[in-house]
Amino acid sequence: MEQGELQVKLNTTQRALERELLFISLINHLTGRIIQQRDSHEVLEQIAHVCRETLPVDGCFFFLFEKEREVLWIKSEQVACLEVSKTLLEVLRTSEPGFSDYLIVVDPHGQLQVLKNQARFFEQPEITTLLIPLYGRDRSLGVMMVERKELGRLSRGDLQKVTALANLAVLCLENELYSRLSEQAIYDGLTQLYNHVYFIERLKEELIRAKAEGNSLSILFCDLDCFKTYNDRYGHIQGDLVLCEVARVIRESIRTIDVAARYGGEEFTVILLETDSPGARTVAERLRQRVQEITITSVLEEPLKVTVSIGIATFPQDAQTAQKLIDKADWAMYYAKRKGGNQISIFTPEIEKSTGSS
Repeated sequence: MEQGELQVKLNTTQRALERELLFISLINHLTGRIIQQRDSHEVLEQIAHVCRETLPVDGCFFFLFEKEREVLWIKSEQVACLEVSKTLLEVLRTSEPGFSDYLIVVDPHGQLQVLKNQARFFEQPEITTLLIPLYGRDRSLGVMMVERKELGRLSRGDLQKVTALANLAVLCLENELYSRLSEQAIYDGLTQLYNHVYFIERLKEELIRAKAEGNSLSILFCDLDCFKTYNDRYGHIQGDLVLCEVARVIRESIRTIDVAARYGGEEFTVILLETDSPGARTVAERLRQRVQEITITSVLEEPLKVTVSIGIATFPQDAQTAQKLIDKADWAMYYAKRKGGNQISIFTPEIEKSTGSS
């Protein structure tokens, strides 16, 4: 082999290695983004960009199933609208887990062919579109679509890279789903505050921390006054609107380190970290006033007056455990209600006696 030919071969090999290293680097970058990014949209766009820039393809798009696998929608900023045939929809909708190893190819005449063995991909003489099913743990998520203007097929190495990108897309979508389910497990679906279960567990954790560090901790137990009247007179939709507005006011009235939760029904609770009884009263009064200022017009065009009764209990003087602290804040809240509502009450031994508890 002559020196010139050898140099050409070396240059070709070097460029191929550089492309391989670039692809590996981009894969590593995308993996990091998937771990950090909760919204799949941006990551899928980056996956499509990597596919278009590093492989001999002209287009890369994602079609994802909406709820109940009824429709596919395009997750790409590159395309305004693309038609996916009913055949493809049906193939994906009825697919089983093993379908994740299949490929779907489209010939120049628009005919779809399902390849149950990826080796058959290299038997196809003319291919304009390649579709790779995206299959999660137990369901079809959609499909990755790769287009080529020039007739032909991808090399084995290129097909492996496309498959690797498709696997990253599945990881991205599954990660987003897991994050969503994790949030649903700790948040109240209506108000988006923490839910009852999370509040109890978090209070136990914070009490352990407060005890170890010698800090105070207070909780507010809030109950909307006459809330049953809202639901009876205006309906549950209007009542839900009131709950959401109160939740918004609570979020805006506390610090980011504090923990607000919907305890149940029209009851809300707040953990005030490193806060003694006087400090808790200041927060509670600010919250009470802001709730009182909520402006909501009912479906009957009547202004709704919203008020709240708030009970306060503080660690360590009032209680040492989560349940006892909650109980005492609850008793203080009912004491405020008995006094007419729209008031704040700090737990005292006298309040405990008045409840008949011991």
